[in-house]
Amino acid sequence: MNILSRAAPFTLAFATLVTCYFSSGCVPVSEHYQRAEAPDAVYLQGLCGGSGVPNWTYYPFHGIFVSVSLSPLQLGLHYPAGTSVELDGDTVTISALRQSEPIQLTVHLSPAPHAALGNGAPEEFDAMTDPMDPGGKSGYHRSSKGRDLTWAYFVGRDINPPNRIVPLPVDLERAKIAIPAITINGQTYESQELSIVRKKYVGITPINC
Repeated sequence: MNILSRAAPFTLAFATLVTCYFSSGCVPVSEHYQRAEAPDAVYLQGLCGGSGVPNWTYYPFHGIFVSVSLSPLQLGLHYPAGTSVELDGDTVTISALRQSEPIQLTVHLSPAPHAALGNGAPEEFDAMTDPMDPGGKSGYHRSSKGRDLTWAYFVGRDINPPNRIVPLPVDLERAKIAIPAITINGQTYESQELSIVRKKYVGITPINC
């Protein structure tokens, strides 16, 4: 390997930073974040449709896909046309240690239109049909990815008034999230428990999008 080939990754990263800086305004970042871990999952970036930390967990589940993002708590059911899908509960439970003491958080899942996300969803979700807005009159559409799926979107809120959107505490240890059972085409599948892990992201993040 010559010096030019070794320099290529740095040159590309520098060019990306310069382009981003002058087009939309970007900054280099180094930060910690939390995400749920699931078998066969891919981890997607949601900021500006494909930037920032890869904190969206997107994984297959008995013929559909489930998405989970933790800050704030968001849950999605992604399914093809002709599929009947229903959550068998409207709460998510997070169990963890906090300052060495066991805690349990219960969060209410509230259906929401895609537009409630602004432009904070992964690009892969862009063209998915919104069951709360089937005509597609609102929301962001940057690509045609996922056009054959419907995406039912839920946001986590405090179970007690004033029902605020819930940010997950960042200082949790050994955390797990329990997702409600899901009925798919009349077949009920038991609640899933996913581990929550802490990750570090180093990259370039837009500040105007």
